[in-house]
Amino acid sequence: MEKYVGQCLDSLTAAEVPDTLEVIAVNDGSKDSSLDILNSYREKRPDIVKVIDKPNGNYGSCINAALPQCTGKYVRVVDADDWVETEQLSQYIKHLSEIDVDMSLTTFKTTNANGNATDWMYVGKRTGKMSIEELFSEEPNMTLPMHRIVYRTQLLRDINYVQTEGISYTDSEWAYKPILHVKTVDVSNYNVYRYRVGRENQTMDPKVIVKSLTQENVLMVSLMEYRQKFLSSLEGKQKEFADFVVCRKALLIYTQSLLTASDKDFNAEVVDTLENTLAKYSKELYDVMATYDARCFIVRYWRNSHKRYNAMIRKAALFALDLYKTLKK
Repeated sequence: MEKYVGQCLDSLTAAEVPDTLEVIAVNDGSKDSSLDILNSYREKRPDIVKVIDKPNGNYGSCINAALPQCTGKYVRVVDADDWVETEQLSQYIKHLSEIDVDMSLTTFKTTNANGNATDWMYVGKRTGKMSIEELFSEEPNMTLPMHRIVYRTQLLRDINYVQTEGISYTDSEWAYKPILHVKTVDVSNYNVYRYRVGRENQTMDPKVIVKSLTQENVLMVSLMEYRQKFLSSLEGKQKEFADFVVCRKALLIYTQSLLTASDKDFNAEVVDTLENTLAKYSKELYDVMATYDARCFIVRYWRNSHKRYNAMIRKAALFALDLYKTLKK
């Protein structure tokens, strides 16, 4: 991350950023110059920058190391290869000082390796304070990427929040588990977060995802266990959100395994593990995945034959999905 972390920290430590911001920079066992870079920013802005140096433990271990050190009222995660809009961040920090909610949501923009950016995403049709039920009524697709989310620090402490360590993709937990406890939400259109996409070997690279599906299955167990633990206290839109997220995660694993993976990369055990997880924790959701959307013909075929469709049908299905996404845009 030495190539990107300077831009990230520049955006967080510019002169106009108030000293009410606290930047906890975690070096996750990097062997390059990342730690030296972090320490140089601590020297420049000792009033706001803290540095944690720890052995490699992946994404979740960084959050677990940093959260106990947080002293501010609110907390958000910024990945080392991303950055923020400094002026907007400064205005947003002032906004946070004037509200009192469990979760606050901002907008974000994706930027690819060529510098091409999307429009600001998830601009709120309605802004201000609302209940979690009202939020999900306003945003029926229930997509809450981590790039939008700021939590009240005390909420995370109250639920003893801990993230899974040693694997990637645990931002799924960050954007799921605490939300099952959120009661009040603030929605604003501050353009804060810039999300870099298309970086080589990025975890969201489709080629990387296909080879990391065993990690996604570990997360499925984590999410399903958490859903089951608090299911009796969930109702209405919050219950719908709990189901929506795990179904979308399951569909990702099914699609990547049964459609996208090459014959070389295909691992039947990944699909069987997912099937067993769903059946164990929720017969309801296991049944739902056979008809969840048009892609689930691959699930039904697997359950009937315990094999994938042939390469020609898979290729045609992927073409149809790409066409649908294009037309939808």
